[in-house]
Amino acid sequence: MMPTIRPAIAAAMLLGPPAVRGQAASPASSASSASSASSASSASSASLYALPLRFTAHDGTSRDLASLRGAPVVIAMAYFSCTMTCPLITSELQAVQATLPPVSRARTQFVLVSFDPVRDSAPAARAFAERMKLDGHWHVLTGSPAAVRRLSVLLGVSYRPLPSGDFDHSNQITVLDVDGVQRHQEVRIPPDRTRLARAIIAVAPPR
Repeated sequence: MMPTIRPAIAAAMLLGPPAVRGQAASPASSASSASSASSASSASSASLYALPLRFTAHDGTSRDLASLRGAPVVIAMAYFSCTMTCPLITSELQAVQATLPPVSRARTQFVLVSFDPVRDSAPAARAFAERMKLDGHWHVLTGSPAAVRRLSVLLGVSYRPLPSGDFDHSNQITVLDVDGVQRHQEVRIPPDRTRLARAIIAVAPPR
């Protein structure tokens, strides 16, 4: 079983120093965290599904994260006008998705939540999903600034808007078990695909 990850410190996650500017963090800035991806201090032992956070999906429907209960979930945060790291995060997850055993692949859901709620409307989310050719196992979500910020704290994602319209942001990829508890986290892009796949299979074992 993958170890449960300890809670984050909210203030540091809200306004902590940026890791990137629309691109992957440098090895120097990430080296200390890379060695402990599965025990990063950015996650919580409580279920994310206990929170009353509602989002709008790229198909225009309103949903909360708890609607994913019962399925293993891989979740990350991004912004949809990004041309560097966010598409890379998505393509890396698609590559990992393709390597999963058929049963695990069929069960696992992938979630991208925008931290740019001002610009990332449901149509922008839909355009991103279409551009990246995401299949039916993907949920591209937007939400209110309050909901987005609260989720970012719990996932350990730091982000900060820049005058240019880009964002400085970190690049966490988190695996949730079927009850919404965080079981694994990758903190560098590109992630360790093999390790991430194993973490997903651990919460979505082939039957």
